[in-house]
Amino acid sequence: GVRHAVGHNSNAASMATSTTSIAPTTITTNNPNNTLRRSSTNTPMPPPSINPTTIATQQHLQPLPTTRGIIPPPPKSIATSNLAAIQVTPNSPDWILAKILSHDKVLKTYKLIDEDISSNQIYKIPEKQVVVLNKESKWNRGDVVYAVYPDTTSFYESTVSSAPPSLNGYVMVQFKDDWDANGVTHEKAVLLAHVMKVPTGRR
Repeated sequence: GVRHAVGHNSNAASMATSTTSIAPTTITTNNPNNTLRRSSTNTPMPPPSINPTTIATQQHLQPLPTTRGIIPPPPKSIATSNLAAIQVTPNSPDWILAKILSHDKVLKTYKLIDEDISSNQIYKIPEKQVVVLNKESKWNRGDVVYAVYPDTTSFYESTVSSAPPSLNGYVMVQFKDDWDANGVTHEKAVLLAHVMKVPTGRR
């Protein structure tokens, strides 16, 4: 089975916030380098027993994760308005999370900024490549959807396993091909604002 390399590294978050900000750049929709891929990893081995005083030093020496879209876990009061799923390259199977900056109803285009804090890219793309997300959407057990994999900004196919009101804005899903070393696919909590119908042509 394919497993996701999406573990969150607290160092990555702290280093990312201390990095000098870079001016946003505008890119076109036909950029062939925006293809996303979900990395495969072997089952991680348990860490050896180490002295607590050496943990900080060892963590400091660990390289930053290279998987696209690694972001800190969202705070409890995360803003979920003006979000959209975007297809950067026409007809690409890849969809990423972005925030809407403006909508030109005459030209039928959107201006958006990538939600990946390490990207800071601005996109201008046509309406047909944008799906405005609705945090009020209702999902039922068994619905096949596209959802943002936890701690990333990329959408993947998944199946709704439960969506009780007690989850307060979250829905439980099982991602396709997301089984562990024992072949078990575990539920994951995803914000309702990070879920959409499967894009046209992907079923």
